Amino acid sequence: PAPAPAAKAEFPPAPPPRTEAELRADRIRDLHRAALDAARDGEPEDAIARLGELLDLEPLRAAAYWHRGRLRLEVGDLEAAIGDLDRAVELGYPSARPHLARLEALRRLGRLPELARELERAAKEFPAERCRYLDERLAVLRRSGDRDALLDALELAANGADRREARLAEIAELLSRDGDRARFLRALDQWIAASPHPAPLWNRRGVELDRAGRADEARQSFARAVQIDPGCPGYTFNLANLDLRAHRFEQAIEGYRRTVDLDPADRQAWINLAVCYRSLDPPRRREAAECARRAGV
Repeated sequence: PAPAPAAKAEFPPAPPPRTEAELRADRIRDLHRAALDAARDGEPEDAIARLGELLDLEPLRAAAYWHRGRLRLEVGDLEAAIGDLDRAVELGYPSARPHLARLEALRRLGRLPELARELERAAKEFPAERCRYLDERLAVLRRSGDRDALLDALELAANGADRREARLAEIAELLSRDGDRARFLRALDQWIAASPHPAPLWNRRGVELDRAGRADEARQSFARAVQIDPGCPGYTFNLANLDLRAHRFEQAIEGYRRTVDLDPADRQAWINLAVCYRSLDPPRRREAAECARRAGV
């Protein structure tokens, strides 16, 4: 019999040529994979180069800017890292990580004003970490010497419940050093309201009002300090001084007597007592002489 004809070989049709867009997509995938492999293998510079090539092909890829910024931060290229991290944020990278990495870059660069602004934003965007970021921002502003910005930051921090008294105390101390008496007194009033132990603050308020020539208000403040802590000789002494200057000698004697009962070694209180006794009408010279003797005069 005649041999059977050989089977005809059939080949699948040749695939159509790949389009430029497909080749580009393949190249982007390869570069992305190569960047990840390099980063995993501890070769950040190679990973940065591959990501650069990828971004040349796809310049709106937020994730690539984030990864390159993170790697640049890792190798210490801080300015370039900030540029990449900013670009990732601009392109809508869906995570807080670029912000946090940017904070680290600014810390290492020591760019204090910009770091303070970034910390303020972080405190708003991450409520769970608000106190930590506000504390760091305050530390940065203290280092920067920007007094007005520090006051604003302290006032913002004092609006929260955390460490409110400490914030108000720092505000008052800053204003006291600046000589801004009106603002200092307002801040001191807020500090008094927040303090569980306000007697020294009432006394300080009295001193400041006395220096301002507001003796009646000063007397009220000293009296409040005495009411809260009657065992402190300094408070009774300050109150008695106002009475002496106002020629309320009987009240001054009462105050100075209370002072020396609490602190018998207070020489100035004994001297002032002697002055009061001599100033009475009629003078009580024997008591004045005894007080002068106790004062060593």
